[in-house]
Amino acid sequence: MYLGRRMCRFGENDPKEVLALMQEYGISARLTFSNSLLKEKHLSDRKCNALCALLEENKDVQNGVIVHSDLLLEYLKKHYPHLYFVSSITKVITDFKQLVEEIRREDFRYVVQICMNIPEDSTDYYYLANKKVLGNCRWEGKQDLLNIVLLGLARELPGQDKKHELHRLLGALLSKKLSQNEKLNIIEKEYDIPLEEDLRKDVSVMCNLSQGIVDDTKAEIILNMFKKGYTLEQIADVTEKSISEIEKIVKKEPAMPSLSDTNQLDSTPFL
Repeated sequence: MYLGRRMCRFGENDPKEVLALMQEYGISARLTFSNSLLKEKHLSDRKCNALCALLEENKDVQNGVIVHSDLLLEYLKKHYPHLYFVSSITKVITDFKQLVEEIRREDFRYVVQICMNIPEDSTDYYYLANKKVLGNCRWEGKQDLLNIVLLGLARELPGQDKKHELHRLLGALLSKKLSQNEKLNIIEKEYDIPLEEDLRKDVSVMCNLSQGIVDDTKAEIILNMFKKGYTLEQIADVTEKSISEIEKIVKKEPAMPSLSDTNQLDSTPFL
């Protein structure tokens, strides 16, 4: 299943029955279409299109789709305009400027992001609420556009309990301490997710992603320390990187003083 990966394949219940139950309790249903490697040929997937059409039929409670690919987003906006869209947590945006741009996009009702290495697991939900003070006017436009969910992952992986199910799964997938086999073991035995070949490949990608996040964070720390006048030896001691590795990172930064003349840092003007 290309659009929704395994989300459309698993489960013993009929989608219509599940949707009817959610409608009964006024719950908005969302499809998870977070395939980042999706191509145009996959957009014609019949089962996923059928699910979108089914969710769009509901008029009482608006349903939505969690999306990673912009290609898929444009397709869904054109063919299923009555669905709302959520920016997928799998984007893992680490640059603050990019995060602000993502939040400001009118395409998404919700933007969900992971904040890693914080003191404890947490989930925060920021939203705009309309409190009627006078009259009962129905305003045009997307009044509920701003919805931000911040999911915080603690430095240490939480134990097994229902309260931390989501945090444990994401923490394991993005952990730099767990091996790929350890992650697969948690996925299969704790979450009862069948380990098919495409899922194993996805976990491998997530392992590389988590290491990329660590490398990017260390590079940012190195550049900040260098700009503040720390010596290469001091930076190496703090970041556990070799001096040659630090030199490579610093040399990639544009408009930086040369390594042999760190005194220039004091005379760098504010721009």
